[in-house]
Amino acid sequence: MIFNFFRRKSPQASPPVESFPFFASKKELEGAKALPLLNEVESELLRLQQLAEKQALTVSEQSRYTALQQQHRELLGSGQLNVPLSTHLLVSQQQPQDEAAQAWVRPTSAAHVLLVEDDRDLSEMLSFCLHRITTQVTVLHDGNAALEWIDNNAPVDLISLDLMLPRKDGLQLLRYIRTRTAWEKVPILVMSSKSDESTVQTVLNAGANVYLPKPIQPDAYLAQVQKLMAAP
Repeated sequence: MIFNFFRRKSPQASPPVESFPFFASKKELEGAKALPLLNEVESELLRLQQLAEKQALTVSEQSRYTALQQQHRELLGSGQLNVPLSTHLLVSQQQPQDEAAQAWVRPTSAAHVLLVEDDRDLSEMLSFCLHRITTQVTVLHDGNAALEWIDNNAPVDLISLDLMLPRKDGLQLLRYIRTRTAWEKVPILVMSSKSDESTVQTVLNAGANVYLPKPIQPDAYLAQVQKLMAAP
């Protein structure tokens, strides 16, 4: 089986992790150490996949391929390397307009995500993450702009919504969305630095599907996004 994720000309060197202000903790920066191994695994998988296109793999090659697939899942999964996953996601998206960086980007979905976040640095980080799994991300930075956009566009597949927004806050926007025909069932993930029980309950009662407290961890964020988009 050939996976589009691995279709690229050759493994690309990742940009330096230090160029990302999003990973201030030592634990997060240490995640970069997993990237060389991830590169090696993906390179070998690509070699075997290209070989399989020309001829049948031997028993040992097929066994090697299966083992590499499992190792790749572990590296990108939530078990062995949670923090490296978030680092890898962001490093792979630093310059999407650059040809070399584009080789790292292989979205697996055409789902449309509306991201409403007034913090420009955070919205950029989350957009980078979202582009790892989908090709369509619309980013807006205030509540009124989001309301106008919703009024003039077809429903998206998911909304990632900040609670504290200028001009019209996230709670007002959430309640408005739930009154709109065809928008009332769109999955909504709400983020906020407020984590008191009263706020969380109010937001969930207003129609949010998931409430994530800030600071946002990219791997946990993407896991929730994928879970919501996969739900029937």
